[in-house]
Amino acid sequence: MITVGRLLVFLGLIILTHAAYSAIQHRTYLKLTGTQYDSLPADIFWQTIFGFIITIIGVVRVAGDFSLISSSTDPRNRSWDSFDTVFSLSLSNNYLALGLENGTVHIITPNSTPDSSISLFHSIDPCNALAFSGNSSDVLYSAHEGNVFAWDLRNPALPVFELQVSDEEINSIDVNAQDGFIAAADDFGSVSLISISNQKVTRVLENHDNICSAVRFRPSWPSQLISSGLDCQLVIRDWKTGCRNKKVFSMSDLVDHSRFAPLLNNTQQTKIEGRANVASIRIASSFSQEENRRIVLTHTLGQDLPLNPPMVHSIGCSDSGDYVIAGLGNGTVEVFNGAKNLRHTESLFGHKRSVAAILPIGDSHVLTGGDDCNLFLWELSRGGSGTQFVHSEKIGSLVGHELSRFFMADNTSTVKVIDLSRA
Repeated sequence: MITVGRLLVFLGLIILTHAAYSAIQHRTYLKLTGTQYDSLPADIFWQTIFGFIITIIGVVRVAGDFSLISSSTDPRNRSWDSFDTVFSLSLSNNYLALGLENGTVHIITPNSTPDSSISLFHSIDPCNALAFSGNSSDVLYSAHEGNVFAWDLRNPALPVFELQVSDEEINSIDVNAQDGFIAAADDFGSVSLISISNQKVTRVLENHDNICSAVRFRPSWPSQLISSGLDCQLVIRDWKTGCRNKKVFSMSDLVDHSRFAPLLNNTQQTKIEGRANVASIRIASSFSQEENRRIVLTHTLGQDLPLNPPMVHSIGCSDSGDYVIAGLGNGTVEVFNGAKNLRHTESLFGHKRSVAAILPIGDSHVLTGGDDCNLFLWELSRGGSGTQFVHSEKIGSLVGHELSRFFMADNTSTVKVIDLSRA
C-alpha cells in the first residue's frame, strides 16, 4: 500500500507541476496577444483538480491506516511507569509533588515506592506550577490553566478550594504563608495576589508588557515581590504598597558586551572581575579554550540581533533572600545580590539555550538547567567555579535543599534524584 501511495503522490505532483506550467504559458500568451484574462482554460482547471485528488489519495495511503482511540482512557488509572511528562515540581520537608501534563498531581515522600503515592486529580489541564505553603506544611497549591487549586494532603479527596484567577494560563505561583497570600504569574504579564483566608484575588499587578514567566516572594523581605517576563525585565516591587518602591532591571542593559574583548583575545581567561557599579563576567570553568571562544563570539556578535533576546524564563531566590538569580532565553544566568536594594553583581555564561530551571542551594551555590540539556553547578562567590554536567533531555524543573540530594524533571515521565556533593 505504501509503495502504491508513493507512486500516486509522485504522479499527482507531476500533474500539478504540468498544470502550473501550462497556466504560466497561458498567461504569457494572453499578455503577448493583448487579450484580457478571464479564467483558466477548462483543461488546465480539471488537470489541477485531478492532480490534487491523486496527490491526496497517495498521501493517505502512505500515512497508513488510522488507529482507534479508546474513549475509556482515563489518566487516573495509568500506572506509575506510564505517567505523562512532569511539568512542575515542589518540595517540602515531608513531600515531593509532581505536576503532570495530564493535569494529575502526584504526592510522594522522597524515600517512598510508587505504590505509596497520593494522586490528586481535579483538572484535565496541565499542571504548570506547584507550591507548598511552607517546608513543614500539608497544604499544596497547584495551577492549571487560569485556575488555582488548594489541597490539604491530610484529606486529599477534594480540593479545599478552587479559584479562577485569570483568563490566561498561569505559569508560576509562590506562597507567602506569613501574610497569607499567593502570587500567580500569567500570560497577560500580570501578577495576581490571592488572599488565602478570603479565597479571592485582592489585587492584580500589571508588571510586564509580555508573558510573566515566574514570580517569587523574596525570603527575609516578604513585602518584596519579584517577577520576570518575556519583555526582558526583572521587576522588584513592594506588593503591599502597590506601585511605590518599584525597581526594574532590563536584561538588555545589564552587560556591556565590549567588555568581552579581553576574553576574546585570551581564550584561557574565563573571568572579568567587576568594579564599582559594574558586574563581573564569568564563563564556566569546565569549558575548553575553543568552547570559551565560541561563547564569547556568540554573545558579542549576537548582541544587536533580535533573534535571541534576553527574555527571563526563570528566577530563584536563596534561602536568605540575599541572592536573586535569573535564567535568560539566551543562555545567560544573571546574579543579583544585596540587602533591601538588590544590584546586579555577576553574569554567568555556560548555557547555549534558554535557562528553564534555577535552584539556589543556600547562599553558596546555584544549580541551573536549560533547554540545551545541560546542568551547571555554580559557586555564588565571586571568582567561583562553574561546572557542566551533560544530560540527555531538556531540563524543566529543579527542587531540593542540598547538593547531596535534589530532584530534576525533564521532558520525560521520570524524576531524577541527583547527588553532586562531591562535584
